[in-house]
Amino acid sequence: MEYPKDYRELVSQFNTQARCIEYLAAIRWADGFTCPRCAGKEAWRSERLLWVCRQCESHVSVLAGTLFQDTKLPLSLWFQLIWWFVGQKSGTSALSIQTNFGVGSYRTAWKLLHKLRSCMVLAGRAPLSGKVEVDEGFVGGENNKKIVMVAAEVRGKATGRVRMRHIHSRTSEGDPRMYH
Repeated sequence: MEYPKDYRELVSQFNTQARCIEYLAAIRWADGFTCPRCAGKEAWRSERLLWVCRQCESHVSVLAGTLFQDTKLPLSLWFQLIWWFVGQKSGTSALSIQTNFGVGSYRTAWKLLHKLRSCMVLAGRAPLSGKVEVDEGFVGGENNKKIVMVAAEVRGKATGRVRMRHIHSRTSEGDPRMYH
């Protein structure tokens, strides 16, 4: 299954839960199904869109361990959200997700946005190195200001890699994981 060229093709190609799951399975098991429990290579599809291992009879979901695990939203909506999220040049907000996709509450939209953003972080990224400058900034409205610590590598006149993290207090000890 080819990746869609435009939004209309996306909506047409991924218009059902089953078609989205087929696509995810093709990506996850590009070399064929592998059971996470017994490493069996053969499975059949159940009516609930799960794979059942022929060897150990485990029920395996293609969504397990992904951002879609335990979601109550249809995958077709997730695919549209992802398409839209990665296509925004100047970023996006929870309010724009709530407004454009009708997900209900602002809180739900914020959680979806947080999940999408967390997928953009490389798991094995290297720590910041060399000279690093650290500063703080504030994000939020007048009654809801949050402190954000920013660390940036100094690369001559340019800025290198950057890390940001919400901190609860300006006086608390820094979290060394921030620099990774």
